Amino acid sequence: MTSKNTIGTEAYTWWAWLHNTDIGAARAARAKLRRCGSVTDALAQPATHDLYAKLMASGYDLRARPEVLGGLAMVLAHVATSSFALAKRMGQGDPPPVSAARFEQVIRAKDQAELAVVLRRLMPLVDHSCDVGALARDIFYWTDQTRQSWCFQYYGADPFAAAEQDKDAQDV
Repeated sequence: MTSKNTIGTEAYTWWAWLHNTDIGAARAARAKLRRCGSVTDALAQPATHDLYAKLMASGYDLRARPEVLGGLAMVLAHVATSSFALAKRMGQGDPPPVSAARFEQVIRAKDQAELAVVLRRLMPLVDHSCDVGALARDIFYWTDQTRQSWCFQYYGADPFAAAEQDKDAQDV
C-alpha cells in the first residue's frame, strides 16, 4: 500500500534527514553527494537509494527514470536552506544573482541529467537556498509548462495574479 505523499513532501523529508548535522551518516552522505559531478555519480551513492526507497513507498517508481533520481539527490544535496522558489531566487535583485543568459541555460536543459548539472553549479549564486519541495517537483516534472512557469517567476511576473485580475475585471 502506498501513501499519498507528493514527490515534494518525500524529497523534503529526505533532504531534512540529509541536513541533520547530529547524524554522522547524514553528514557523510551529503558530502559525498555534493562531490558528485554527474547523475551517474549520484546514483552510485547509498543516500540516493534511500531517496529512491522513500519515493517508491509513495508510488514514485523511478527505475525507468534514473536521471530524475540521481538529479534530485545531486541537486538537493547542494540546498542548505529551504526558502523561495528557485526561479524566483535566481531573478531577485538588481542585478539578479543569476544572469539572464545563465537562466536561459537552465531553461534550455533538455533533460533532468543536464538540468541537475546546471542547477548544481548555480546553487552558490542563490546562497544554496530555495524551496526544496517545489524544486523536487519541478525536476521530476521538467516539462515546457515547468519551464514557462520558471520564466514568469524569474522575471517577477505572477501569471496566477494576472488571471485573478482578469477574473475580477469580468465580475465588475
